[in-house]
Amino acid sequence: MALILYIDTSTRNCSVALCDDEKLLSIKEELDTQSHAKLLHPFIELVLQDAKKEMKDLDAVVVAGGPGSYTGLRIGMSCAKGICFALDLPFISVDTLEALAGEMIENNFDEEGVYIASLDSRKGEIYYCIVNSQGTILEASQAAVVNEIDWKKYKGKPIYLAGNTQEKLEKMKLDLDITAIAVEYSAKLYIKKGFNKFTLKHLDNLTYMEPNYLKPFQ
Repeated sequence: MALILYIDTSTRNCSVALCDDEKLLSIKEELDTQSHAKLLHPFIELVLQDAKKEMKDLDAVVVAGGPGSYTGLRIGMSCAKGICFALDLPFISVDTLEALAGEMIENNFDEEGVYIASLDSRKGEIYYCIVNSQGTILEASQAAVVNEIDWKKYKGKPIYLAGNTQEKLEKMKLDLDITAIAVEYSAKLYIKKGFNKFTLKHLDNLTYMEPNYLKPFQ
C-alpha cells in the first residue's frame, strides 16, 4: 500500500489530502482564499496528524499541475518539490482540468455525454478541456476566447460543464444542451489519476517540471 499526499492550490481553494492507495484518510481545505502560502504547510501537518502518520511515511506527492492561478500553482508545486527532494520521493503532477473532468464523469456518467472542465482565465478567455464519457481527451487543456471555440461540433450532444465559466458561456447564447455541474476544485479530484500514475510509474521530473500556466504571466 502507498501513502500519498495530494496538494491543490491551482484556484482560490487551498486543499490537501492524504490517501492510503485510493482510500482517503484525511483532507483539509479552505475555499475561496488568498492565503495558500499561509495555509498549505499547516494543512499538510494536520492531515498527517489526523492519520497518525509522519512525513517519513510518505511514498509520493501528487500536485495540481495547472492550468490555474499563476501564484497558486507556484506555491503548490514548490511545496511538493521541496518535500520530494528532501525525502527522495516520487513526484507526480496531474493536469487540473483533466482531474476535474474525471470527477464529472465519475458522478454524472452519460455514455453520449461531452464533458467540459473549465476555469475563468479573465480578459474574455477561459481555460478548458473537453473529454468524452470514456475519458478520451477531445480537446486538451488550453486557453481560448469563448466565441472563438468551435462549439458546432458538439451541437446535439448532452454537454456537462464544470468550473466557474457558466456565466460567460450563457452570455454567448450558444445553441447547446449544457448542464452545469457544481464541483469544487479540491485535492480529492487528483486521487484517481495520481494513484494511477504512481502505480504505472509515470513520474514527473523533479528538477524540470513546471506548472502548466498555458499563458505567460502578465
